[in-house]
Amino acid sequence: MYNDALEALKRALSQGLNIAKIHYYLGNVYHKMDKTDKAIVEYKQAIEINSKLIAPHYNLGLIYLKKKKTDPAIKEFTKVIILDHDYANAYLNRAKAYELKGDRANAQNDYNSYQHAKAAFARVYKDELTSPYYEGSNPGK
Repeated sequence: MYNDALEALKRALSQGLNIAKIHYYLGNVYHKMDKTDKAIVEYKQAIEINSKLIAPHYNLGLIYLKKKKTDPAIKEFTKVIILDHDYANAYLNRAKAYELKGDRANAQNDYNSYQHAKAAFARVYKDELTSPYYEGSNPGK
């Protein structure tokens, strides 16, 4: 299954189709196959091509966190937060990296930021569900 995905993505890569995203998807496949060194290479290539893609930074941070490489993990999660300051899980995972590093103050700050980002998302989501433009809402209530 994964080998078929790798072949298809490598074919797409050779055709020049959205190269940054293809490297990101290759990274995902390697990550699923537990070939984290290859996943790291692919995520880094995706970032080199388009540094504004959030997902490769986030997944790279996850790999570093799993390997207990706290400084690179913190760096990648920080990049995610710079690109999207409401990305709650980036705060959560950066907090875990700070905690592993023994930096309780920054960990606590990020746990607090995680809670705020999560609450902000819940408010926005609730507003969308109650909006008269949302198909499932009932503006007559």
